[in-house]
Amino acid sequence: MFCKLPQDQKPAEPGTYLCMWCDFAFPYEKGTLACPKCQTDDTDFLIPIYRENNIQEQAMYCPIDFHGG
Repeated sequence: MFCKLPQDQKPAEPGTYLCMWCDFAFPYEKGTLACPKCQTDDTDFLIPIYRENNIQEQAMYCPIDFHGG
């Protein structure tokens, strides 16, 4: 279902987001994505810092990134 929705209509994924308006980082789980400090809900200014199971981020890793000690 997610792949059929346009990018701007997909629900926000849980994770930590950074508000570019007020430089405030906050956790997000569910509901409407909005900055708790300045109340902006413009997703162009709410940048994901960390998301659970981020496929695009995982695709950038290669075996050298997982070397043992």
